[in-house]
Amino acid sequence: MRDFYVARQPIFNADNTLFAYELLFRDSQENIFPEVCPNEATSRLIDGSFIGGLVDDLTAGKKCFINFTFDSLVKKHPSLLPTETLVIEVLETLRPGKKLLAECIELHKQGYQIALDDYIPHPDWINFFPYIAIIKVDIQQISDVHIAELIKAIQPYSTIKLLAERVETHEQFQHYKALGFSYFQGYFFARPEVLKSRTLSAPQLVVLQLMQVLMVPEPDFDKVTKILEQEVQLAFRLLQYANSAKFKRVKPIDSIKRAVVLLGKKELYKCMSLLFVTQMNDSKPLELAKLSLVRGRFCELLCMNAYPKLSDAAFLTGILSLLDAIFDMPMAKITAKLPLSDEILQALNDNCGLLANFLTMVNNYEKGNWQDCIPLTTTQEISIAQCYNSAVQWAEEQLP
Repeated sequence: MRDFYVARQPIFNADNTLFAYELLFRDSQENIFPEVCPNEATSRLIDGSFIGGLVDDLTAGKKCFINFTFDSLVKKHPSLLPTETLVIEVLETLRPGKKLLAECIELHKQGYQIALDDYIPHPDWINFFPYIAIIKVDIQQISDVHIAELIKAIQPYSTIKLLAERVETHEQFQHYKALGFSYFQGYFFARPEVLKSRTLSAPQLVVLQLMQVLMVPEPDFDKVTKILEQEVQLAFRLLQYANSAKFKRVKPIDSIKRAVVLLGKKELYKCMSLLFVTQMNDSKPLELAKLSLVRGRFCELLCMNAYPKLSDAAFLTGILSLLDAIFDMPMAKITAKLPLSDEILQALNDNCGLLANFLTMVNNYEKGNWQDCIPLTTTQEISIAQCYNSAVQWAEEQLP
């Protein structure tokens, strides 16, 4: 989990209703573009907003405009994002060459909306017009003469809308509205506001994705292998786990596929859980991560004796039950961004459902409410104290 900063400026329709937000990368509460290269800024903005699952919070269901550099377009970064949400801003610093045109044509075919940012008249931009949805005009930098030429040039392209940037007065708003502009952005409406949030790291999200794949009765190990092959850091940690002394293997495992097959569902699930908690908030004590592991194992052991088919879900519920303390965020806000089953969400957010019973048992045991630590079934023979002690021992073995 890490802090994520973004400046957000609204874009309005001609009737003053909200149309979209432009998202701008920041690395602190200070509302200035940081000293990072534009490629890094675009990548980190995509990672935090979309991969980190914050885009719905940032845009409230509206479209979002994001600046893309030439490198990020060539590397197909827009294709990571949903077509219905994103408006791709082609920066004004880019040259309207053949390679850029080819990328715009491909993105248009995929259904993305493309905006030309801070448009400066150039004859080669006309080749792009069939694929452009919005042209942004900095009204402080371009004359009404050039705007009139632009309006005439786009007449054959009825799908192109004009957006006036840096609108600072009511008079400017009315003037460009009368000229036929459809969208408006600037200090007259709202200054960019810097928002701070927290987002799960990309590796943590991948780990949760893998845990969901492994929760089915017969997981697809080929799918698990493919995901791990794209995440070098996680794959390395998996190989370390598979080759650890606890398995007493004669020959070391030297491939991801072999590690996945030999470990099997149960051990893979344990490994992924361990990787998730060890990548938690660095500012929090290790004991909090250890307690997460204890809770997960404790819930699993209790469930194995009462409802064995739910043991994997119980393990994950216990593992995640301290997320609000670890990340200093409401549980519901964290879990809204995670790929979890309805049963687990009900237990974590609403303390209801069968899985919530195991969390209640854990809480009672940790608080010393022994009278409330009753077996979940009349046939449950294993001692609750034995389950807890076994869980503590297991957690100690997993963390340094």
